[in-house]
Amino acid sequence: MCDQELQRWHAAHAPTFKPSYEIEARRIISYQLVPFFGSRDLRELREADFLDFVRVKLDAGLAPKTIRNALSVLRRVLSLLQRDGLVTLNPAARIGELMRRVDRRVGTDASGVDSWSPEEVATLLRVAQEHEPRFSPALATLFYTGLRRGELLGLKWEE
Repeated sequence: MCDQELQRWHAAHAPTFKPSYEIEARRIISYQLVPFFGSRDLRELREADFLDFVRVKLDAGLAPKTIRNALSVLRRVLSLLQRDGLVTLNPAARIGELMRRVDRRVGTDASGVDSWSPEEVATLLRVAQEHEPRFSPALATLFYTGLRRGELLGLKWEE
């Protein structure tokens, strides 16, 4: 039974979890997996059941990553049961592939990038050179190389 196996897994493996994951896994089991899958026989679960779970959770406003985390707990439990010979097939083995398809479906595409015009860059660099000459080379480096702020701050400057 799904609920019993999830609880058994958590109790048995909790000593190996980081404290934060122990709490998160318990929350996932209690609030996501058990309410949906209940006492269903794990041997009877199919991809269609996982798709139903995904659909219900997306409709409830959960993010794909949250859904993936929940299903990964179920996949882990099924993997261990398969290893121990208690189930012959892990129907959740391809959850990653399923969730990649979900990510593509619900992912948002960027509609456009708001960037600086060449004139705006030139104006900013001129103002920086006039008012903050020590900062001007760093600013020019950012614009001309596309470095991120953290990458720029990691550089070693020689004068």
